[in-house]
Amino acid sequence: MDNQHACSEEEFLKELERVRSSGYALDREENEPGITCVAVPIRDHSRNVIAAISMSQPSAKVNDTVLNEEIQLLQRAAEQISTEMGYVQHGHLSV
Repeated sequence: MDNQHACSEEEFLKELERVRSSGYALDREENEPGITCVAVPIRDHSRNVIAAISMSQPSAKVNDTVLNEEIQLLQRAAEQISTEMGYVQHGHLSV
């Protein structure tokens, strides 16, 4: 999806499924020209998404390496916050 084309319901649902399966959402200048944003979910004790944590920066500074590092950083932070909210990952026990 991009900010220059109308998005059909089918395209939106396809993108939503990609976000669910990858665990992060990516905004490449769709909301604001020149800005790239990545976001990951925060979950509660019932595994529901209750919030998100994101990072935005100038698109000119973003490449695949930087983006992958930021996704990992955000996922670790979201996992820590989610754990504090009572979330337990499948196969992990909270102590």
